[in-house]
Amino acid sequence: VHKPNTAIGLYIYDSKGNLVNKLAENKVYDKGRHEVFWKADGNEGETVLPGIYFYKLISNGQMLVKKAILIK
Repeated sequence: VHKPNTAIGLYIYDSKGNLVNKLAENKVYDKGRHEVFWKADGNEGETVLPGIYFYKLISNGQMLVKKAILIK
């Protein structure tokens, strides 16, 4: 059985709503469960401070936003 591919977007924002990192932008995955790791860095590779962040996942026209706490 062929599972169709899905393009996703996964973004990290700081508590002020500023985009910190694009972990995936229109990246195509097979349907199913996947893991993506954030190395607590910004788009330019800079280290980010501990604190509250939000991640936004976009897939198939749906959006999910959740809170994450970065502890170092």
